[in-house]
Amino acid sequence: MAERLKDLAQLMNRFPGKTGVELEVEIPELAKTVTLNVMEPQGVDPSQEFFEGLHRLFGRTDFVEIRA
Repeated sequence: MAERLKDLAQLMNRFPGKTGVELEVEIPELAKTVTLNVMEPQGVDPSQEFFEGLHRLFGRTDFVEIRA
């Protein structure tokens, strides 16, 4: 998981923008879900290229929610 988070951080740094990012991480061992507010970068550009990068990392993008 640490490697995926590192790859996600690199992806977000390649597509800086104004859309804020929160990550919800499920921890099955503790039966908990943790929400993390990403501080750096301050946001991303949710472009087609960004979503293609997410798809390459995770094999899907249906877990992404964009809120205004």
